[in-house]
Amino acid sequence: HIVMANITPFRGPSCDLGTAFEIGYARKAGKKVFCYSSDSRELKQRISEDFPHFLQDGMSIEDFGYIDNLMIGCSAPIDCIDDRDDKAALKAFQCALERAQSEQQSEYLS
Repeated sequence: HIVMANITPFRGPSCDLGTAFEIGYARKAGKKVFCYSSDSRELKQRISEDFPHFLQDGMSIEDFGYIDNLMIGCSAPIDCIDDRDDKAALKAFQCALERAQSEQQSEYLS
């Protein structure tokens, strides 16, 4: 009924492309999607700090204030813990799971 998606940056400044596809597929199928990441920096900040050569190449970087691509940022709530390690990802997952459980209870009660 729900998808818990790990959107921690993977081999680049954004989440794994397979995960991005799964988020879109789940949304189209009417499932609720909750995302978590161990890196809470906005996409533009992460690129400028971790991949500065992208900016030097004259590439334009989206700046919508999301922690990932606009399509990910707008499609689901995102819980983040900014420690950038495995324990932080687990904490962020727990926050997202609690949010999902809370929303499910609210729907049940209404």
